[in-house]
Amino acid sequence: NCQWLGYTYQLTYLLLHAAILAKTKVRHYVLTETFDGWESWDTIHTAPERLRWAIWAYHHAAVLLPKGLKMPAGTYISWGNQAKDLLTPADVYFLAQNLNEAIESAQKTTKVHGPTLVYSRPSMEWMSQHAPHQTIKEWLAGSVMKWSVPIASVARVEDLGELDLDLPILQTPIHLSEICRQLILERIASGKPTAIFASPAGGIDYEIAKAAGLQSQQTFPGGTESLATLHLSPFGADIPSLFPLNHLFSNNLASQEAQILYSVAGSPALILRGNTLVWDPPDWDGLYPPDINWINGVDLSLREHLGSVYPYVLVARALNHLLPNNSLATRPEHIHPEFPVGYVSWQHQDGSRYMLVGQLEEGIPEHTDMDVSLCVQLSSREATQAQSLWLEKAVGIEEGSLMVKLKYAQSDLISINKQR
Repeated sequence: NCQWLGYTYQLTYLLLHAAILAKTKVRHYVLTETFDGWESWDTIHTAPERLRWAIWAYHHAAVLLPKGLKMPAGTYISWGNQAKDLLTPADVYFLAQNLNEAIESAQKTTKVHGPTLVYSRPSMEWMSQHAPHQTIKEWLAGSVMKWSVPIASVARVEDLGELDLDLPILQTPIHLSEICRQLILERIASGKPTAIFASPAGGIDYEIAKAAGLQSQQTFPGGTESLATLHLSPFGADIPSLFPLNHLFSNNLASQEAQILYSVAGSPALILRGNTLVWDPPDWDGLYPPDINWINGVDLSLREHLGSVYPYVLVARALNHLLPNNSLATRPEHIHPEFPVGYVSWQHQDGSRYMLVGQLEEGIPEHTDMDVSLCVQLSSREATQAQSLWLEKAVGIEEGSLMVKLKYAQSDLISINKQR
């Protein structure tokens, strides 16, 4: 239930490490975690299908480079946690089968669908040298990914001009070279879908913030607020008009053309201007003691760490809305706040497409119904060709849409247009 742990957080962690190391000689390995993995201390037996989701998702975590995709260089397996107890032959077979098949699939992958995280080394380098104790909300997308945003790729900001991205998510675009600044300004001006996650107070270049439609006169955020106001938008279904969050505050100003999706103490925190989404994310930094997941001996649930799930649901809905029509990432028809589904998607060189889905979350629903479903719109031909590769009767067609249904802790791999 820790905000900084969990399957989607680990996936963003892997992606950003991969981007950092992409142009070095360092080999980047993925951990296959059999006994921890933010589950019980026996993950391979108590939550094997979540482990299976992790194996497949982590090994498809791709760096997008001008010369093509760069996948993880290898894997290592943790197992030695129970004295002399070894993995059983069945455990070894489960790991070997999934690792072999996932790595083979990754080697055949030519396209990773969905939004792409964009790592800015100049921003992080400046922060580490000049303001290491400050925050500009150098924030990852791990919480947003819980609500079916298919993020399994990352790029470096200096490569933007040579990549064709469905939807880049720019992380703290500040202290950039003039070339990188112009690349981002040109993308915003072109109307291509773009997202920015950063505090307008010190985390976004002035010209980029002006073009994107959300600015602040502050140097860094300061002070905390705990209540947000929902504004009228097509993304607000099932979300209350007021909702709690943990927010480091800055006084922001949105341009007249921007649509405000929610605000905090009168300050716009999530806006959409044309096809550019700008988010001043909530955080828990400074609200709780660092590096712990309990207060006064009481475990905090994920919902308590997040304040509420609603900011992340709004961002997830907006991101899926912004994906261009020619993107092959399937969009959920409705993202329910209480029933998140982990989802990533990729395509092989033969044109076959794959959807990896999983019921991954603890501590979000405030009830015992843990079954989840994901409804996506496909063409009638694609829907009839969709095939569950792991579960029986996990997929079906309802009112022309593909419906994926998962029980507690289940995962599934679904093929579309697979060559027979």
